[in-house]
Amino acid sequence: MKIIKQLFCKHNNIEFIRNIYGDKINQTSTSHIYRSAWRCKYCGKILYNGYLNNYYVNPKYWDS
Repeated sequence: MKIIKQLFCKHNNIEFIRNIYGDKINQTSTSHIYRSAWRCKYCGKILYNGYLNNYYVNPKYWDS
């Protein structure tokens, strides 16, 4: 049932999981460079993007 749900979902409502740095970039895929991971809130499918999520800022560096 989960596979059918993922096939017909348009993945319009996604949430940020994490940015990918260093050697993890090479481990996720050898043909593409993925920099951030996202999850669809409706079906749970993990989507990868080639760009970093700029909206996530580490609070440690806010006032530097």
